[in-house]
Amino acid sequence: MPPKKLTSKAKAAKKQPSASYSQFASTTQSGACRMLFIGGVNDQRKEVTSATRTAMMAKSRWAVRNSPIYKQCADEAVLISVGDGLVAQSLAKNPQTAVAYDKYFRDWSVRCDLTRRYNLGQLQTMWMLGALIDGDSFGILTNDPKTGVPAIQILEAHRVGSPRTEFNDRNVDGAYLGTYGEIVGWNVYTDDQTKDRYVPSSAMLQVMEFERPSAVRGYPVLQSSLNSVQDHLEVFGLEVRAARDSADHTLILKKQGGVLQDDPAARFSGDANSCEKLASQMGGKMLVVDTNEDLSQLSQTRPSPAWIGMMTAIERDIVRLLPYEYQVTPGVLGGSSVRLVAGRVSRWANKWQSILIDSLDRVYDYVIADGIAKGKIPDDPDFNRKSWITPRDITVDAGREASQDRADLQMGLTTAQAILGKKGMTYDEVLEQRAVEMEKLVQKAKDRSLPLWMLYQSAFNWLQQGQASAQTPSDVADNLDIPPPPETSNP
Repeated sequence: MPPKKLTSKAKAAKKQPSASYSQFASTTQSGACRMLFIGGVNDQRKEVTSATRTAMMAKSRWAVRNSPIYKQCADEAVLISVGDGLVAQSLAKNPQTAVAYDKYFRDWSVRCDLTRRYNLGQLQTMWMLGALIDGDSFGILTNDPKTGVPAIQILEAHRVGSPRTEFNDRNVDGAYLGTYGEIVGWNVYTDDQTKDRYVPSSAMLQVMEFERPSAVRGYPVLQSSLNSVQDHLEVFGLEVRAARDSADHTLILKKQGGVLQDDPAARFSGDANSCEKLASQMGGKMLVVDTNEDLSQLSQTRPSPAWIGMMTAIERDIVRLLPYEYQVTPGVLGGSSVRLVAGRVSRWANKWQSILIDSLDRVYDYVIADGIAKGKIPDDPDFNRKSWITPRDITVDAGREASQDRADLQMGLTTAQAILGKKGMTYDEVLEQRAVEMEKLVQKAKDRSLPLWMLYQSAFNWLQQGQASAQTPSDVADNLDIPPPPETSNP
């Protein structure tokens, strides 16, 4: 059945007007708050334009050069996240091949940038600083044109941007986007002001914190604190000027009128009793004022407690990267608060370490694959499997955590590599070093004709544990066994 036609009465019906309002106070205007000029909601790559990002980057670099607390924030973040550099450990199927991969990659890491000036740890530091201060940083996987050895060309954020000679609607702030919004290439500025360079995404490394899926470029992590940095410097400078002016004027003379005489006392009492002669006889300095005059000393009251509190509030607004107590006032923490702050710092460091590892994985694969292709190292089906050893974790109770690690290892709840990884070491390195030390112990025991246990456990006195002297082995270094523990006696 076809639908019924609308009657004339129905056609004439109009929508009744209704009030439009929001029950959310955050979306309504109030006379108690100033109006915010907010743009429309859009993708981040459209909200953060190239001009906006460049302006934030310039002000952030200014803050690093002039604000000690801003510089401290960036340095502390790099220190706990990168330290002396993340170290790769191969997980290849063949153990001997894994050792060869580790040695090959570490030898390459000594001078790995295109200029042959920086090692891999320094590149990690520069990548992290660039991501924090500029918003992102880049690296190009390339080869040394002279030797053909793999190299990394590190780039700062201002070296990547939109084409300068022509407009391309597929390029967003230096990134060429594909059909689905994926990044297929980058536009890199060269020293030649009229020529840009296209770099495919497969060869470009980008280190940044992705906050939204529509992001293409990053902005400074502390950009929301840049105005507070300027307030902090200006307020501090004004207070320093006021304190210097106050310290420069130490005395104040209150007069009822007339002029100030050079020596009023000498005028009335005669030259014999002048202030200069009295001071020379009595020692020190004597100040004499005229009638109705008062000479008082100004007391120094700067900086005031209110000013110190205001500066603390501004500093807290700046220090948002890491906990304020960790960076500025660690002495006020105590008890469980110390572990809470240390845990937050470790979580933050782990986040940025994972960001760096995303790029470091590509570097490792590129270098190892090149070495395999050139026959310098053997092939392995798992050549690209690896783990990264991060710097030592932040801890406030090293003895307690070490004791717990040993207990977990004895119970089989963890591994030696997991414990050594917290200290920035690998199990292969420790095992190799232990083997070298044991070889030296055995050789030294034979050279000196001493039992091995005397050198291996020189601080352990078996006689103090109830072992009789007859139980102590008299053999020399040919007997490599450690003395048995003392026998238990039944009462």
